[in-house]
Amino acid sequence: MQTRNIKYLLLISLAFNLAFLGGFAYRFFFAPFPRAAIHPHEMRPPARQFFYEKRDELQVCGREFTESKKDFLKSLVAPDFQEEKALEMMRISVEKHMEMETEIGKSMIELRKKMSAEEAKRIFGQMQMHERRFERHPGRKIKNKF
Repeated sequence: MQTRNIKYLLLISLAFNLAFLGGFAYRFFFAPFPRAAIHPHEMRPPARQFFYEKRDELQVCGREFTESKKDFLKSLVAPDFQEEKALEMMRISVEKHMEMETEIGKSMIELRKKMSAEEAKRIFGQMQMHERRFERHPGRKIKNKF
């Protein structure tokens, strides 16, 4: 009776080990790799160089927007809440966000002027696909890689 139980345990253990190895093999040999959003490091050298040169300008706008957003949130948390001050901070934050988006848009237009139609289709087409994926999954967190 004991040897019979040991055989069953060995067979169960063997089945679990094979299942684990099969899952491992499937993941690394057959499962498709997830495609990340286009990132400047994945672009061709001219596009990568362009974003590298624009990095400082865009980061300044991003920092200004982040600071204005923090100031707005601080005005909401303040013990002596003043609606007028909060509305002013919100207005400033929205303006900084518009400035940041405008700079990003202008730099993308400037980049497009330097590209062929095929390069633009590849780079901006991938950005469009990324946006469509985000619309299908609005709760998904996207890491900012810039």
